[in-house]
Amino acid sequence: MTVTWDKVVYDADYDKGRRAILTPAGAVIPTTAGAEQKKTDGTNFSYYVLAFDASAAESAFWEFVLPDDYDGGNISVNIWWKSTATTGDAVFTISVLGRTEGETLDDTLGTAQSVTDTTSATAGSIAMCAPAAFSPGWAVGDYIVVKLSRDATNASDTLTVDAEVIMVVVQY
Repeated sequence: MTVTWDKVVYDADYDKGRRAILTPAGAVIPTTAGAEQKKTDGTNFSYYVLAFDASAAESAFWEFVLPDDYDGGNISVNIWWKSTATTGDAVFTISVLGRTEGETLDDTLGTAQSVTDTTSATAGSIAMCAPAAFSPGWAVGDYIVVKLSRDATNASDTLTVDAEVIMVVVQY
């Protein structure tokens, strides 16, 4: 006897959002001005972070293929991060690029979307921030490049320690 299963997708499921979760362990770190990819052995579990320096602009990249359920609309990007400080603001920027067959791969990324966020009042606690939603100009099936940077040289960045990124969530 063969058993078959039918997949049923309800409209209400799409209202929950679609997302790509980008982790520090999967990041591509540039040789020059790259964030430090480091493993943290916590008291209860181990995890990776991207440590963005307090005195220099640093970056990290991710790549993925855009799924078939992308509707062509705006995206939002949520940055989950922490620091050892209890005061100070960090300035992050997100830039993206979508490529398809016949297009130059190593092309200029889109306009950087910026966000300034205040660290949590408790050292080591998670902070979350996101620039305003924006249109990335992507199409279904595109090869996607996401660049996250900390603009520590920006006068608005007053965080005097590393900003440690836990993950980046791209919602579409």
